Amino acid sequence: MAREPIDYWEKRSTELMKRLEKGTENTINSLIKAYEQATKDINKEITKIFQNYAKDTGLNKETLRQLLSKKESDIYYKNLLEVINNNITNENIKKKLLAKYNAPAYSYRISRYEALQQNIDVELKRLANIEQQITETRYVDTIKEGYYHTIFDIQKGTGISFSFSQIDKKTINLLLNENWIDNSNFSQRIWNNSEKLGEYLRTQLTADSMSGKSIQKIAKELSEYMNVGLYNATRLVRTEVNHFANEAEMLSYEELGIEKYRYIATLDNRTCEHCAELDNKIFKVKDRKPGKNCPPIHSNDRCTTVAEFDDDTLDKLQRRARDKNGKSILVPQDMNYKQWYVQNVTNANKNDIITYNNLLDKLNINLEDYRAFGKIDPYNNNIQEKVSKMLEYDILPQLLNNEQYRKIKGEEVIRIVHSYHGKTAKEAYENTIKGPIQYSESINSSYGRGIYFGEKLKEEDLLSLFGKGDNKVIKAKISDKAKIIEFEKQFDYLKDVEERLNKLPKELRTFYKNEKSLLYMLDGIDGIKIKSKGYYCIYNRGVLKINV
Repeated sequence: MAREPIDYWEKRSTELMKRLEKGTENTINSLIKAYEQATKDINKEITKIFQNYAKDTGLNKETLRQLLSKKESDIYYKNLLEVINNNITNENIKKKLLAKYNAPAYSYRISRYEALQQNIDVELKRLANIEQQITETRYVDTIKEGYYHTIFDIQKGTGISFSFSQIDKKTINLLLNENWIDNSNFSQRIWNNSEKLGEYLRTQLTADSMSGKSIQKIAKELSEYMNVGLYNATRLVRTEVNHFANEAEMLSYEELGIEKYRYIATLDNRTCEHCAELDNKIFKVKDRKPGKNCPPIHSNDRCTTVAEFDDDTLDKLQRRARDKNGKSILVPQDMNYKQWYVQNVTNANKNDIITYNNLLDKLNINLEDYRAFGKIDPYNNNIQEKVSKMLEYDILPQLLNNEQYRKIKGEEVIRIVHSYHGKTAKEAYENTIKGPIQYSESINSSYGRGIYFGEKLKEEDLLSLFGKGDNKVIKAKISDKAKIIEFEKQFDYLKDVEERLNKLPKELRTFYKNEKSLLYMLDGIDGIKIKSKGYYCIYNRGVLKINV
């Protein structure tokens, strides 16, 4: 039985870790489903080969070798490449797989044995891809809650509402990409585990190892091998969550000027000797070393830390908790975390809203410099690209395979991209779906700078107009949640632009007339449509769902 927490700080920290661990179970349940599906899919491939043989008693080694040496059709090879393109979103892994299976040795007369090995390889890569996506979401949530909830607990424990900085995306990404163990980050560990599982399965699913076994026996053994992979995956998730939670706590200590922490072990019949020895010991934040004096010490670790205060630290926090009149700002004792989060994080972010009036200050632009032949050329600048990042309009579109694309709702549109300025159509295509946001180079175009799409019904007309030699067609659907303003004619759009400009201070009108897309972006509009032209101008790439 675990010992009782000795004070408020230990109790709150232990409760936080338990809450994070409970949230992790949902992620693990998703992993279980993914592994079960992968096991079914691999078994299906094995059954295809043996569907007319070895249902009960199995085949002898020689017959099995003859069966596995038969050649697969060209259709199989094309389907394999399609599976890779549609299911692997990690670009490095996708390139490696395509390079491997595009090689002449693989594309010419593949045997059933080679096909089975390839299917296992691709299926495990697809599984790792899913694993990376669902665990990264959990880790980001863990970092945020670990950081903010620790600050909340300290404010409640001290009773003072001191100021603090928000945790930003850059910091979160630095944590996610940190090589904190085995000289690799969490993503690399997932792919490394996938490789190990793949190698193990490939050695087990050979003619020698499968001879004399029924399909049922092979399926049972495969399930056992996959369960080993699942165990490693869940152990990794629990360990990573503990790591990110504790690192988030350390970030909160550093933000608040807290220089020391106390190690808190979960003392029960599962506690290891190392963790028990570290329990209640005090260390400096700057000297922390995961695996040595900071959790996690080992896989599946449940330990945590609490801030260690002294009078000097408390005095500094009190000075950060004064209003403009010098009075202390206190935290209501009946305030819960959800209420605190809305007040101190959600509403605090609203104070940083970008408006027509403060945009130039945020861009550090002096209006006197914004003129032809000035420091900032109105007809050649990247202002709208910068603003798109500030507004988070530059997030990547959702990439969907044929089946996923067919199931989702949304207005279907197309874009024709072709070679220009030394870029090939393929490079322009890649930039649209996963490169940095890049709007039309026609800065003073009729509808403002944006990513242009036409109605699917007018695909032939668009191809005849814009299909300049080397070109590629991007098929997409616009999210049904996107905020799109429709105008019947171009005249209606220009009239709306004029009305918006007239609401602005006179000194800003020239700027926004040149950068007219900003009139809509700053109002949270994702794009516009000119119905008579069948044209869309999309400002927010994140509302696109692209068929790849």
